[in-house]
Amino acid sequence: MKTDIKEINNQGVVHFLNKNFAEAKNKYTEALSLDADNTTTLNNLGLLYLHEKKNKEAEELFRKAFTISENETYALNLGHSLIYQKQFLEAEKYYLKSINIKRTNLQSWESLVSLYEYTGQFEKAIDTLQTLIITGNSKVVYKIKLSKLLIKIEKYKEALDMLYTSLDNRGYESEILYYIAFVHLKNQNLGLAKTAVENSLSHNPFRELSLELAATIAISLLDNEMAIKYWNEILKINSMNHAVRINKSILYISKKQTKQALNELDFVLNFEPKNPKALYYKAVLYLEEKNKLYDAEKILKTLLQFQNDYAEKASAMLYNIFKQKKDDVD
Repeated sequence: MKTDIKEINNQGVVHFLNKNFAEAKNKYTEALSLDADNTTTLNNLGLLYLHEKKNKEAEELFRKAFTISENETYALNLGHSLIYQKQFLEAEKYYLKSINIKRTNLQSWESLVSLYEYTGQFEKAIDTLQTLIITGNSKVVYKIKLSKLLIKIEKYKEALDMLYTSLDNRGYESEILYYIAFVHLKNQNLGLAKTAVENSLSHNPFRELSLELAATIAISLLDNEMAIKYWNEILKINSMNHAVRINKSILYISKKQTKQALNELDFVLNFEPKNPKALYYKAVLYLEEKNKLYDAEKILKTLLQFQNDYAEKASAMLYNIFKQKKDDVD
């Protein structure tokens, strides 16, 4: 009978992997009808329910499996089902149980870190990662993750120390140097930031994040032409990077290069007619041209018709236009 249950369960797994979920459920149900306490099948059916977002049903199956056998995988999956129900304290408990049962189960450590990060418990996330690294799991991805968390809570020295000691990991140089440049920018060490981001790009010249950071650093150094050069490199890689096009337009507006600014904004608005930032800066552009006041007002009124981050600014600008017109009449 045991062999039969194992075979039926395996058939269910094959169906699940082939995305034949109804057939998989039938097989798991059949196996459980022969042995309601079969923990492997309980866990597998729980995973299927997680896929279907039936989180409470999944929790009940994982909890039953874990009660029968205190297995690290059952505890881990039980934690997942609780996370999806926003029962974070209970989820934390089972992630910790999973780690205590098998400390080498990296998925449990990673899930615990993600839980702490999601709930804003950054110090706990940092402590967990540091423990993981100290206990012999010093994978570079964990060091980078730890550095990012340290940056988030503005522990820049600790982040830099971790990043510099990770630079000998081949294949990760561009990412590590990006974060080194980011920290130096935060500390206003612009020369060091520029050197680090250039080194990042020497390892991967097509990394958009590094190119964007390089442009930001160039702006901070008042090197507008270099910023545009970096933005243009990004647009060669991804012409639909609208955030970059808008940033270019803002720089062109500040330099009174109206035509170039308008070209970038119109490109964005052609694909996203209600992009609030593009609309706002197009209105700003039009306000600087006396014969475009009507067009500027029209755009600003459009921004008041839907919820966005620029509606309040648009309202203030419309009020100033109205006041100016009234003063002119008086």
